[in-house]
Amino acid sequence: MSATRTLAPSHPQPARTHARRIARARRHVLAAVRWAAPPALALAAAVAHAGVAQGPMVQAVTNKQAGVWVRTSVDQAVRIRYTDPLGNSLTTDPVTTSLLASDDTASFLLTGLAPATKYTYQVGTTDPDSGIESWTGNYAFETVGGVVKSMHIAVLSDFRNNLKGSDALQKALNWKPDLLAVIGDLDHRDPARDKHGKPRPPEDAPIVLNDLRKMHRDSRDPARPLGQNFFSGIVGEQDSGKLQIPWVYAWDDHDYCANNEDQTCTFRSEAVQAWDEYYIAAPDNAFSAGCSGDFESLTYGKLVQVFFLDARSQSDATAPDGPTAMLGACQHAWLVDGLHASKATWKIVMSPVPMNATTKTYDAWGFYPNERASLLAAIADVPNVVIVSGDIHSGGAIDEGEHSGRPEASTPHADMPDTWVNTYCRNEDHTTLLSRPGSWTIGSNLDPIIDIKPMQCLAQFFPDDYPVDREIAPVYPLDGRGNPGYVWIGVTPTEFNLTVRDVNGNVKQGVRADGSAAALKLNLVAP
Repeated sequence: MSATRTLAPSHPQPARTHARRIARARRHVLAAVRWAAPPALALAAAVAHAGVAQGPMVQAVTNKQAGVWVRTSVDQAVRIRYTDPLGNSLTTDPVTTSLLASDDTASFLLTGLAPATKYTYQVGTTDPDSGIESWTGNYAFETVGGVVKSMHIAVLSDFRNNLKGSDALQKALNWKPDLLAVIGDLDHRDPARDKHGKPRPPEDAPIVLNDLRKMHRDSRDPARPLGQNFFSGIVGEQDSGKLQIPWVYAWDDHDYCANNEDQTCTFRSEAVQAWDEYYIAAPDNAFSAGCSGDFESLTYGKLVQVFFLDARSQSDATAPDGPTAMLGACQHAWLVDGLHASKATWKIVMSPVPMNATTKTYDAWGFYPNERASLLAAIADVPNVVIVSGDIHSGGAIDEGEHSGRPEASTPHADMPDTWVNTYCRNEDHTTLLSRPGSWTIGSNLDPIIDIKPMQCLAQFFPDDYPVDREIAPVYPLDGRGNPGYVWIGVTPTEFNLTVRDVNGNVKQGVRADGSAAALKLNLVAP
């Protein structure tokens, strides 16, 4: 005998546009499951990966739910069968994927799960011609515990174009973090621009959507080097018994629309649609908060809450002195309220752009001084807030709060070519080289643009006697040339340990203002 019950997401989504509601209804399954004894898996071995083009991947994992994402090879019915440790098997209702409507992706939110529990699951796809359903082998994930005593987070940012492999990503995933965070510029293709770098007209919306879909699709294609990094580290081999690693992605400018784009981007809705097709939002997300964008937060017991910001689609660069010009009023309130309401000991804010106001002052938090000041003032009473940022393609840096307002780590680029690093310089009016890498606590005593010869700014080289306008700082970020890496975070109820690492997993070395050697580490103790 079997019974059917209805599952609902713990945070209902507010109404969206008619088109988006239809798109989500076609590909998201949140409701009916059928309880049954564990079924025979004869077809799984015979037809491994039948109909599955990419994935499956897990996202939006909490103590009560898990999201499973998959992309099929053709338009076809797909469903998920998952099993708890006692052998109880649940099967979602099928959803038919559509190349036109969702790029053949499907997302399943499995709710009503038990905390700290390992579940296995399979993907079933039905051949549209024969009507025969085939099942993959088993994959596994684990829900978050009600009490979390420790966890590890790997943070990466700024990947190169052409889907090159990333040794930094592979090494970070090899360490098996509890969460992978990708905080911007998964690719630098600037989908809102044509091949000549010119802005696309509004009628090119279908082209932009296709390019955004292709970026997300190709980045997880195991036939491509970067996709293989993601596949081996996040998907893994079926029937291996190993837990899949959940991950969260937040865009920056180059993978949202184009360089320095903000809310005025013509193709903002296409960016949101592509993100919605390829990622599963946490229960606490932009739309559950009545906003828009790709920001969200995940909570791990009372240990840590991680906030992922949208630094582009809500910002208004035309009026940077506005009180909420960076995040937008809705996201700003969500972040302030969320930090105050958080019961977690540690609060991590993942900002795709630097909070450090001395760094990249033309397109990061330093460009929005009023909102930055009001945000820091509004959360002054919130303990144990740490910021992790990306965007500047450096070799990494640490600020203990002197310049950032709160402790901050600058994430190294994941694999940028040498001509694309250190993106805080400008050739002002083609007469003066302007460098604003900012002041940090632990990093380098050399300005990576001016002090390291030959001088290089955004793929251009300059003679040593070229006029310069530099910010004199006691400590700069590490030079990014040949120096990729990632941030590794380990937390317990009493300690927060963050390290900036190279592609081999070694902690990077730097200096302090007095010239003394110092590892790029941030060690905090809860009061």
